[in-house]
Amino acid sequence: MIWKNLSLKIFPIISAATTPDLEIEELDNFTETKVISGKPIRLDELRDKLNQEAETNWLKLRQTLAISDLEKFVARLNVWAEEHQCQLLREYTQKLTQQIDDFDWDKIPETIDHFTVICDAL
Repeated sequence: MIWKNLSLKIFPIISAATTPDLEIEELDNFTETKVISGKPIRLDELRDKLNQEAETNWLKLRQTLAISDLEKFVARLNVWAEEHQCQLLREYTQKLTQQIDDFDWDKIPETIDHFTVICDAL
């Protein structure tokens, strides 16, 4: 209980934006950023962004699989994964980035199609 009260004073913005099960796992001394576990912050905002992405860019991307569009897609998702501290989205972008780097065209279409599963999971 003491830790929870102290954490609310030290991290008021983070605590207010997250669920009560927030836990500070570590402090990255190099970047001085807090690494936290728990649910993504501002989840409704993240869902809105992902739904908009699914309705616009993702539909075209599924059909064309253009490398420049894939890279832009991953870049947007990476920003949102960090901004909303969403581990599921972070793992998805890491997987897709690795497949793009490896030119793994057997798996990329399946991973792109899996985007809606990620959206639904949130």
